[in-house]
Amino acid sequence: MDTMQLMIIAGAGVVLAAIGVWAGRWSLAPREAELMQRIARLEKARQTAQERSQQARRQIEILQQEISLHHKARSEALSAHKRARDLSDALDAEQTLVLPGRSNDGFSLSRLPPSGFADTQPA
Repeated sequence: MDTMQLMIIAGAGVVLAAIGVWAGRWSLAPREAELMQRIARLEKARQTAQERSQQARRQIEILQQEISLHHKARSEALSAHKRARDLSDALDAEQTLVLPGRSNDGFSLSRLPPSGFADTQPA
């Protein structure tokens, strides 16, 4: 074999290799397109899931703040109720002073009428 035949065989090998690569790419092109679409859908689903998880975290944070406010308000209400009950118990336990009744000492001007208000224009 001379060099010319070797060059033709090498060239034919390169051409056949190129045709083989092209045929492989052509036969796998639909599968590659399908996989690329699947990757795009998965990426979109991942982004959506990430957005929803962030939204859920924000909602959880807001709910936790509301719960802490409710706990604080409840504890304040309970302590106010306890203070009121303690004060009521203390007042109930104290001895009540009763003022002696006023006797009518004969002065008609010092007596109040049954309505409880003094007459502003004496007759």
